[in-house]
This record gives sequence, C-alpha cells and structure tokens, in this order.
Amino acid sequence: MPLAELNIATPKYPLDDPRIADFMDNLNRINGLAHRMPGFVWMHREAIGHAMFHETPWPDSAANLSVWESAGHLEHFVWNTLHKSFYDRKAEWF
Repeated sequence: MPLAELNIATPKYPLDDPRIADFMDNLNRINGLAHRMPGFVWMHREAIGHAMFHETPWPDSAANLSVWESAGHLEHFVWNTLHKSFYDRKAEWF
C-alpha cells in the first residue's frame, strides 16, 4: 500500500537567513536523491522548483509531502542515505 508522508517543521530562522543556509542549499540535492530511490512515487513541488510548502495552515512553518510505495522504501531513504546526515542536524534549523 502506498504511503504518503507529510513533514511539518517550524524553522528557527527565516528561510533566507545564513544560519539555515546549509539546509536550504541542500534541499534540492536531497529531494533529487529521493526521486532516484527505489519505491519513490511522487513529491509535491512548488512552482519555484523545490518541495517546501511556504504557505501552510500552521503559522511560521514549512512542510513537504511525498508518496512512497511502502514504509520500508521511505525508511531506507531516511536512514540509509545522505538524508540521515541532514536529519541528524535538524535541531540546528528547526
């Protein structure tokens, strides 16, 4: 059964702040990796080309949405790729 994943986070800084630049500068890189992973189905993309929702029902938050063939495929991407090194740094940015 396909799995939809919605991430919602409140950044500590504005998205154009240098303190969150390492995250923002690698967003397309990590999302591009997701697109090439086995089990990847779909990811929401804004008209400006990346996967971060800027307008959400949650004040001052950002979100992204992706669909995977299974939880196992998503789990592999999250914990066994470059994605994990950014996930491990989430407290710096969110």
